Parts: sequence; C-alpha cells; structure tokens
Amino acid sequence: MGILINKTEEKAITIQGTEIEIDSVYGRIDFVGRGDGTTLECVVTTYASKDAYKQGSNPLSTDVPVGSFKVEELAPDEEQSSSTAIKYALQVYNDNGYNTTEL
Repeated sequence: MGILINKTEEKAITIQGTEIEIDSVYGRIDFVGRGDGTTLECVVTTYASKDAYKQGSNPLSTDVPVGSFKVEELAPDEEQSSSTAIKYALQVYNDNGYNTTEL
C-alpha cells in the first residue's frame, strides 16, 4: 500500500546530498492499529518508484519528510485499516505542500 508523492511549484523533491530534483517518489506505508481502536501509528518510507520497491531496491533519501506520524483519534466511522492509513498519509503530504495520489 502506497502513495505517489509529487513535487509542486511550492515543493521540489531533491535527492539528499545532491542538487538533483525529481518529479516524484513512491511512499510505502506501514501502520499499526493500537488496541484502543482509535489510534493509528504510520511510517512512510520512500523509493524511486513503485517498481523500484517491488524489485527490492533500497529506500531513496530525499528532502521529502519520512518517518512516523500518529493519528490520535479516528472519526467514529473510520476503522484502523490500510485504506485509513493511506487517507491520512495523503493528507499529511498534501498539507506539507506536495500533490499526492494513492497507488
């Protein structure tokens, strides 16, 4: 389960340690639903593309923020699921100025 994180006019994507800009990265999402039923902890790791991930490539380090984020309280109609984790990941990256798409 993943998302495509695209650059925008406001937010470029640069490979870490270089000045090379790329159009997008593939964000792979892992999540844990806590026992309280309302909390999600998500971790995003980026790769050059979905194909690169499938082929076992190493993560790609860019200036796109990666790591974990926590959803403290899901809405009453939401479940602790992969689709909910993706929804919140899309929101996090869109709020940070990127354009995202679910893959």
